Amino acid sequence: LTTTTGQRKGEANPPASRVLALPYRDDFSSYKNGATPRCFSDQFGAFEVTQRADGKRNVLRQVSPGSGIEWSGHKTPEPETVMGDLLWKDYNVVADVCIETNSYVALLGRVSLVPKKDHLPSCYRFKVGADGHWELRAINNQRGDKPKSFDTTGEDGPPLAQGQVNLAASQWHHLELGMNGDQITVRIDRSTLTTLHDSTHSHGQVGLGCGWGENQFESFAILPNGDLSSE
Repeated sequence: LTTTTGQRKGEANPPASRVLALPYRDDFSSYKNGATPRCFSDQFGAFEVTQRADGKRNVLRQVSPGSGIEWSGHKTPEPETVMGDLLWKDYNVVADVCIETNSYVALLGRVSLVPKKDHLPSCYRFKVGADGHWELRAINNQRGDKPKSFDTTGEDGPPLAQGQVNLAASQWHHLELGMNGDQITVRIDRSTLTTLHDSTHSHGQVGLGCGWGENQFESFAILPNGDLSSE
């Protein structure tokens, strides 16, 4: 009960929605050990900032040794973390990586759906193994007729492209995944592996993936217009 006058509901005028600006870079230098980097969202595994073994600078490391207790509705296929804007279209994902022996790392582009099942996200996925084998896939999940059911293509079978390079495990390498319209390009250590055309995905977030174990990432960047890095 009040005797005052002029009461009314609150009002707010939020700014207009806009696409997250590019370029976006994170060298993980501004975080304490054990922190989760700004904007990253772990889907599987545990990605934390820590110091490189040589003490030179910080890196993003996957620290979980294996799959934990899973939610019944969200299985854990492999460690992955995603970030960015679903409206991003043409860009290049860049990262320096250190791959553990018998493991792999992956760059994800145009991530549009992370299914609540043991399937990989809908995206372009550039995967590189410690043995030098690489592959590029277009993974697509379509929602099924039943709740939490998905029809997945591209996860198995022949990839869009694959090959073999000389690669030293437990050493640092430079990976790039570029997308410009339907043109997809992947590079290792600034050497182009393939450029092809595919229209499965037109927009979406970015992500980092790897096998279980302490694979590492640094010098992460997203460059506009699918331009390949000259850094």
